[in-house]
Amino acid sequence: MEHEILANFKPNEIYSSARIARFILQVEWFKELAYKNEININAKQSPGAIQEFAQMSAEKQNKILFNFDSYLSHLRRAGAQRIQMNESRKLTWACLSHLNLRPCHDVFDKIKEDEVIEIYNRDHIQIFRNLRFFELCSYSVYDILVFDWPTLYYRNAKILEKVFEQTQKSFNSGSSTKSYENIPIHELTERFSDEKRSFSIEMGVHSPLFRTDREGGAPDAVLLSLKAKRIL
Repeated sequence: MEHEILANFKPNEIYSSARIARFILQVEWFKELAYKNEININAKQSPGAIQEFAQMSAEKQNKILFNFDSYLSHLRRAGAQRIQMNESRKLTWACLSHLNLRPCHDVFDKIKEDEVIEIYNRDHIQIFRNLRFFELCSYSVYDILVFDWPTLYYRNAKILEKVFEQTQKSFNSGSSTKSYENIPIHELTERFSDEKRSFSIEMGVHSPLFRTDREGGAPDAVLLSLKAKRIL
């Protein structure tokens, strides 16, 4: 399958056919996992995303591959524990264990199965997400992995600033789970997908996470949740 994709590129456009092939195989494995768990995601090959990936530096390519491979590893280990991929709370708990992260005592009382759940490290790199948003959006998995969030989605700048500021508080001095405050239900819109889907977003909580091998100190990651409902 990867050979069919590579055939669409001119020789001088391919920086590393091995990395492109690995990228494609990673997404194929993810698609198969979702299918086995009866989760509907868009894993169609996106020529634009693959083209963008091919033109990246080796460093950027390797970063995408490493982060997605780590994510897939967490899902594999959770699957080995007989956790279904749509069991968001169990999946999140298992992945926290794999990541050696300790949550606040109350966070699992405040997140729900139907919410989007994400974890970001101190470099603001997403290191975990449940599969809920993959189900809702129309973008291909390739697009989501390659393009950054502002390229993919439009969101009111003032709301985005408030989300960032409150999430940052969990990074800086967080010690408990907090609800997002004074952020109204708002719209998130796909910028360049064929369907241009829009979603109603209701922010949930942000909660600091700590390394299991260290007592005290600043949080090492933050978990956040939100409700997303398709409106268009």
